[in-house]
Amino acid sequence: SRIAPCSCAFFPAEPLPAGWFEAVDPTYNHPYFYNPTTGERSWVRPKVLPPLAPGWEEAKDPASGLPYFYNAATGQRQWERPVAAAQPIFLPSPTFMGARPGYYFSTGKQGVGYYLDDPSRIAEESAASAPARRTRVSFADGADSDDEGGAGKDAGGPK
Repeated sequence: SRIAPCSCAFFPAEPLPAGWFEAVDPTYNHPYFYNPTTGERSWVRPKVLPPLAPGWEEAKDPASGLPYFYNAATGQRQWERPVAAAQPIFLPSPTFMGARPGYYFSTGKQGVGYYLDDPSRIAEESAASAPARRTRVSFADGADSDDEGGAGKDAGGPK
């Protein structure tokens, strides 16, 4: 078996963070990414960061210029990005106990109860249940192949 370069245009790319755009460098014919608001440019695709946990904010350490995170209510400061805990997909309940934000009440695969009403999860489930697609890959030599496819932000960073 032989591995050959391909355009890879049939692989879906991850979404870009807000404010970022993709362009192709005319000299190198290679994609790059830019953010006109911040003036940043990168050959590496920027990643979408998960949302911060409730009560947390991001600031820049004046000494190092690196981002850090703080919770004004608890006085906690740390270098690692605090992310919100994942919500359970299913909350069992034998009867309807009133509306729950972010959930809908139903009888489903896991039984009677509240199911997480998340559009991205719904899209993933429908994609997983869709029939497998076959993709034609063209190689450089012309061959074809079918593929399955208290401390606030002014306090500085953690000490």
